[in-house]
Amino acid sequence: MIGSRCKISGKSRKTKILASNKKLRDSLVKYLKEFRLNVESVASAKDLGVGTIAGVKRTQKLIKGRIVSVRGRVLRIKRLRRVNHQAGKLFNSGAMPQASYGKEGMGINPSTLTQLRALAASAVSTGTHGQCPTTLIWLGLGSEHDPMVKVATDQIRMWLYIADKADPIKVTKAWWAMKARFMTAQVPWGTVREPIGATIATLELMGWNPISPYK
Repeated sequence: MIGSRCKISGKSRKTKILASNKKLRDSLVKYLKEFRLNVESVASAKDLGVGTIAGVKRTQKLIKGRIVSVRGRVLRIKRLRRVNHQAGKLFNSGAMPQASYGKEGMGINPSTLTQLRALAASAVSTGTHGQCPTTLIWLGLGSEHDPMVKVATDQIRMWLYIADKADPIKVTKAWWAMKARFMTAQVPWGTVREPIGATIATLELMGWNPISPYK
């Protein structure tokens, strides 16, 4: 039986099917039922905690959900900071990793990045009105922990790590094909579905124009 060969439990409710379209997903679900394998047809899912939609299009559902869930944590950090000024840095070690886990998979678009920066500033802010978010973050958390800076450096560091393990000719062809698609799209970030696109989009957001996938 296919189930025993793949070691898939027919009673598992965690197994999900992703495909390029709903018709294909449903046909796969129907086929697997013949082997008493109950799987769920979904448009998006988590793969090792990273949102995926089978490379068909971009999804930010998981990242946005994490940002919503971390708001309570940021509020608690802010309260602790009233007692201990250093508590604000818990944002760096707790809230930021929770909110942005898996960000290198599809990158973080400008609007979501703005939300992250607002959370970072809120963690170290006071009741005074009109405070500058950048000043709050750089003085309270450190410039290297500004989400604008950290998202870019983490993305580039991850890209250089995985690009070094692949065929440079194939990487270069894929890079320029993705860059052309990104630069000519009406909604450029809508074309970002994988690390290579996330890296190109992040570099463009920072105002950088690399001459190759490696420099």
